[in-house]
Amino acid sequence: MLAYLSPHIFPKDERAKEIIGKAMTVNYFVLFGTISVLFLLTSSLGPLTLSSTQALSVLFCIMALTIPGTMILYSKRV
Repeated sequence: MLAYLSPHIFPKDERAKEIIGKAMTVNYFVLFGTISVLFLLTSSLGPLTLSSTQALSVLFCIMALTIPGTMILYSKRV
């Protein structure tokens, strides 16, 4: 994903700043939603039991996929 993004985000111009800014805004809400869902699923009444390492692994995987993924979407739109 980053190889596809390199010509779009490495020239430091207005377009690159807009792509990064919009992608980070969307990722903030995606991570907040993911944390909320994990909290609800693993609370005392929830059906899942995750260790802290497993929860952090889920958050890391979602972050590692959504950041370049949303940048790709915005690079095609902008």
